[in-house]
Amino acid sequence: MALFRLMGGLLLSVLGTGMLINLGQVLLARLMPLDLPQNPTLERIAEALQRAHSTHFLALLANYIVMVALGTMLAGLVSTRPRTMAWIAGILFVGASALNLMLIRHPAWFSALNLAGVAAAAWVGQRIARSIIARGDARRSPSPSA
Repeated sequence: MALFRLMGGLLLSVLGTGMLINLGQVLLARLMPLDLPQNPTLERIAEALQRAHSTHFLALLANYIVMVALGTMLAGLVSTRPRTMAWIAGILFVGASALNLMLIRHPAWFSALNLAGVAAAAWVGQRIARSIIARGDARRSPSPSA
């Protein structure tokens, strides 16, 4: 049963975080439109990113960090081993970010902050999950009788 909860937590983390990041990107596109081509290819997206203002990148970075922290936290709450889940999810998210950065050229400062921010967000998410679990366990445990 523990293996199913671990795998369920990982699935929730990866799929849920991916959906949250996409939702954030849709909201960012509405708030701060970026001139993207009609038929986007990697080259055309890279060209559009070269014209992007740093506020676009900062908003995108904030989106990644918040959503990875939320996804990792939710996965830790579902999983029986929140710390293990955070390591697995964190490695997957850093790997996905690195792949994205390799496929589409981004500014160097964004690349560095992205990788560090995603790793830190996974750590924060697991800490929050462990804290919530610990508080729930403390409430369920009987109080010591004096």
